[in-house]
Amino acid sequence: MERNLLLLFFLLSLLLIPLASAESVYYYPSLNEVNSIFSSNLTYQVVSGNETWAKEWGMVIDETLRATLRRGKNPNCIILVGNLKNNAYMRKVWSQTHLPANYSYQPGIIVLDNGRLVLFVGSSRNFYKTMSVFNSFQMPLSYQIFLYFLIVIFGILFLLELKKWNRGTTYSYSLVFLLYLVWLSNLSTSQVSSSFYRVLGQTMSKIPHIFNLLDKYFPISVFTIEITSLLVLFFLMSLSFYIVPPHARDVGFIVFGLMFSSPIIREYAHVVRLNVFGLLTLALFLTILSNVDFPKRRRFLRAFTFFILAVLTVIMYILNPFLILTALAMILSYPNRRTEIIVYLAFVLIILSRLGFSNLSVSEFHLEPAVEFLWNSLLSLLLFLYSYFKLIKEDINFPIGQDRVVLLSFVFLLPGLVFSSLDLLPYEILLVSSLAIRAVTMLRDEELEKTKKS
Repeated sequence: MERNLLLLFFLLSLLLIPLASAESVYYYPSLNEVNSIFSSNLTYQVVSGNETWAKEWGMVIDETLRATLRRGKNPNCIILVGNLKNNAYMRKVWSQTHLPANYSYQPGIIVLDNGRLVLFVGSSRNFYKTMSVFNSFQMPLSYQIFLYFLIVIFGILFLLELKKWNRGTTYSYSLVFLLYLVWLSNLSTSQVSSSFYRVLGQTMSKIPHIFNLLDKYFPISVFTIEITSLLVLFFLMSLSFYIVPPHARDVGFIVFGLMFSSPIIREYAHVVRLNVFGLLTLALFLTILSNVDFPKRRRFLRAFTFFILAVLTVIMYILNPFLILTALAMILSYPNRRTEIIVYLAFVLIILSRLGFSNLSVSEFHLEPAVEFLWNSLLSLLLFLYSYFKLIKEDINFPIGQDRVVLLSFVFLLPGLVFSSLDLLPYEILLVSSLAIRAVTMLRDEELEKTKKS
């Protein structure tokens, strides 16, 4: 136990290394002028353009500003969202900018009349870049308290569930949970990446009615996005205790340590990226495989389980089309469960036929992502390779089922690392971390069997 705790501290000591990311957008007359407006004690009103994308972004901006400023019927600041094509109010005041008309279609923020007018301009294709101005906003105290409240509640629930296994698991999770809270308290700011804003804008344009309904109960703002991302990281941390075999819960904390020792994974606490949601989906997929039995008598339960796995596969495919190879890993890992695999594939194809298939774009060949993978997962790779070759020496094969799904998924995704557009690095880090602990667990089980026989 003492050695496990020392290993945990060694792996998690890297969590306190700061990371940063920056994005830029043009401002008129200056960035300081824009920041001075948003840091003042003013009342505001948002007037959006009549196109769907402008209305949706207007709601996000409105909700974000409402957390720090006051919304009023008689505002001393009017915020216009859109461009000259869709915003009539903007057309009336554009002459005050002394800028060419095409500037309204480029991402930017314009301050007029001593801050009485603020124009968020751009087009449906590039407006997401304008949102980077909110990266300098500090999350309000009320939002921080709400975040900590949710994390503590869910942490207690996970702790109560893990308590039934053994004391080592309980102590390990408690320590990891406290370290996560300390790590969270050391975060200065969290930013939303430009790529995330881009995907958010595309999604809002495709399904505006869902976002309008969501705005009534859970309004989207920069701060709610940041809270959601940090909660996803918390669940990813907690699920690291479940993506190992059930009898090996006590070493689940090492999976967390191996993953979060990688700067790429830790960066998600500082910069919100779409990959963090893909990682959680993959972790849920592995959790179900590792913890749910497929009893022969309960056909409905088996069908429902494979339906959930199919839904998770489709979500992974939507977030990164190359992750559809996990379905191939499923097919090859359960040769004795043909009926269940046919049901799984049928669900996947039916859902994809409804949603449509994505185009898989592959960039040019680059070695940098592969080198970056080696650097970010060096501990996991060394542990896995050592354990795997020792398993071969002991004439022990990876069993069919969950272990082989993880192994084949890792192998199938590995060639994609040399194509940077696929962005598979975080998924491979998660898979190799799980593989390393699974191999170590198999060696430990073999040693225990030999001890019992002797």
